[in-house]
Amino acid sequence: MEVRTVSDLGGALRRARVDAGLTQEELAERVGVGRQWVTLLERGRANPRWENLRVAFDVLGVTLHVELSDSAHSAGRPPSGRASADDASLAGARPEDDVLDLDTYLAEHQAEQ
Repeated sequence: MEVRTVSDLGGALRRARVDAGLTQEELAERVGVGRQWVTLLERGRANPRWENLRVAFDVLGVTLHVELSDSAHSAGRPPSGRASADDASLAGARPEDDVLDLDTYLAEHQAEQ
């Protein structure tokens, strides 16, 4: 499933949670977050940490892969060259890396900290 927005991500999480037969409370407990985190994410109203997402999808048996792209570049326009707050969390990712395994990315960057 291709996920482009937090709303898409929340929908994917909800489907996987329901398929796994878990309540929001049960998933939250296994992830180590409050039920409200699950509720907000499923509604597309959260800005989740990657580590929490990885754990949540791990609990649900879903593998995450992240594709990095500049939305302007993807739309056929040249990249803006402007950095966003999210860019700092992706430091070290190379434009030629079309697909980045989230577990590998997290392991590499947690080791640096």
